[in-house]
Amino acid sequence: MSKNPNHEIYSYPPEQWSEAKCARLAKSHYADSYGTRMQRAGYIGCDFGETRYNGGTVIEGKWYAGITRPLPDVPDTVEIYHVSTWGYFIRKAVSK
Repeated sequence: MSKNPNHEIYSYPPEQWSEAKCARLAKSHYADSYGTRMQRAGYIGCDFGETRYNGGTVIEGKWYAGITRPLPDVPDTVEIYHVSTWGYFIRKAVSK
């Protein structure tokens, strides 16, 4: 399937996270707008990957069909993992 040039996807550059930031996030417990804390520590969100918008979006004056937000670049001492229906979490790297 060929890519339609009229349906470009904007790609954000990956963020660079320091070891200190990763350690802080790995210990934190996310709380929703009602104050309910998540049981699992290290929640970093669920908005990574590709998102397409019905009608598109305008970024810096140019129209795009959607966006791609890559996972952040993290040091080798931590890892990012996904929990289905919950989102992405960060933790100390598990040695194998």
